Amino acid sequence: MDQLTVPGLVAALGRADEAARRTLAGLVPGERLPANADDPLVTNAFAVRLVAAADARPELADALRRWLTPAPSTPPASAANSIAGGARIDGSAVQAGEIHGGVHFHDHGRQRSRTPVPRQLIPGPAHFTDRALDLAALDALRAAHPGTSSLMIVVTGTAGVGKTALTSRWLHGLTADYPDGQLYVDLRGHSKDGPVRPGAVLGQFLRAFGLDQAPAALAEQAALWRTVTAELRIAVHLDNALSAAQIRPLLPAAATALVAVTSRNRLPGLSVDGAAFHQLDVLDPAAAVELLSRRLGGERVARENEAAYRLAQLCAGLPLALCVAGARMAARPRQPLTAMTRAMSREGGRLATLDAGGDRAVESALDESYEALSTETARGYRQLGLPPVAELCTAVAAAACDLTVERAERLLDELIEVNLVEELGPDRYRFHDLVRLHAAQLAAAHDSSEARDGVVRRVADWYLATATAAEALLSPSRRTLRRDYAVAPTGVPRFEDTRAALDWLDTERLHLMALLRTAVEHGWDATAWQLADSSQPLFLRLRPYDLWVEAHHAGLAAAKGRRIRRA
Repeated sequence: MDQLTVPGLVAALGRADEAARRTLAGLVPGERLPANADDPLVTNAFAVRLVAAADARPELADALRRWLTPAPSTPPASAANSIAGGARIDGSAVQAGEIHGGVHFHDHGRQRSRTPVPRQLIPGPAHFTDRALDLAALDALRAAHPGTSSLMIVVTGTAGVGKTALTSRWLHGLTADYPDGQLYVDLRGHSKDGPVRPGAVLGQFLRAFGLDQAPAALAEQAALWRTVTAELRIAVHLDNALSAAQIRPLLPAAATALVAVTSRNRLPGLSVDGAAFHQLDVLDPAAAVELLSRRLGGERVARENEAAYRLAQLCAGLPLALCVAGARMAARPRQPLTAMTRAMSREGGRLATLDAGGDRAVESALDESYEALSTETARGYRQLGLPPVAELCTAVAAAACDLTVERAERLLDELIEVNLVEELGPDRYRFHDLVRLHAAQLAAAHDSSEARDGVVRRVADWYLATATAAEALLSPSRRTLRRDYAVAPTGVPRFEDTRAALDWLDTERLHLMALLRTAVEHGWDATAWQLADSSQPLFLRLRPYDLWVEAHHAGLAAAKGRRIRRA
């Protein structure tokens, strides 16, 4: 035998008796025959160690080859029942000339010594709801895999959206397809103590397959892991991952293996490793109410259906928030759901109300994501939570954060990468409601009132300048009144034609009104009446009467310098 291979050594060990195996183990200093050497996984690990030692010592390699060379067999002297040569018997056997009566085997001790197949997946959630389309999407990604290497699927989404729950549910349904094991590890990507090192995870995984001693170097651990898994059909769930670098050493070698990664970060670097990606969104209103029903009981939710939908809206479809709210109400069976909705509707009360037994799960999850941001990105996150706009473009982000458009693009990219901002389409972004509330609360805690007002004022001025540009194109004969900007806005778009200008006014009508109301509340009278004035083409051409009346009432009062009492 010229070349030593793990499969060849495993086959020879299977044919050898215990004495021959002990002789083989004695060739390697410090090595000994494992107690449960009949276990295939243990035998494979034993062979890996022997081959690795032989690669470093030529004299050991020669000794192993001599051991592997079969001795000439001697033909039996008679026709008596005999076993010799390369024959292999698995399990118990009796060698006898004649047997009278029954033969019984009791092999319980051997079964106890075998390493169990690892089944480490965490249990799926008891109140798993909906997600049929997401499960189907994961099945489609798996079915489309060419099978030339291990399949890796990355499930990403904001904190609390249910990535772990979805992935656990999906993998549990595939247990029969991965008979050699299912592994799980929480990589603690956003833990205050720092993420788990790949070497610690590899040690855990190798022990699950019977290898109690692993090399010290990460590269050697990863190589051993690939060797052990080369022919195994396993599924691995790598939960709460931080980066592609944390994932790569943990990838098994077999083309029949499945790796499911869950992360708040998008991990685009894994695309070079052949990963497929699935973005998980919040629940729609019906599914959110169904989740509440499963926690609180259908009868209670049906009795207060309107309040249940309001509660689902206040939780913004975020499964973690819905579960916390459901847990609170389940512990108060006599309290109406309207009590919870009132508490969450109070200013600053939404995140504080999502508290289950002292554990502010939603706020804590968002805090973990925030603490992983750089200083500049964290400041931008706080600032973008302040303007009263549900969606924003790069120019609005630049105005809010007092950045160039190029730097604002990088800021948005960084927040998208960690799933704190959602990309809706070309140059269109939004915060999840609870994420925006979290950002605003952090701004109140870390930034001065003057700095916070400056953010909102810059955004209001940008909208005023853009609306004025649209007005000039749509109503060229109308006299443009003065505009009072705190600082001259930059990044104001140039509309190609009247259609583009009117489309912008239509798309931004609610944002214009929200900023007008904010200007009134802050006493920025000039900004308030000028926003009403610049929106005239919107009112005259599209006739949104409710907004028209409100804007004119507020604008007239602001122009006269009177404060408006808000209901």
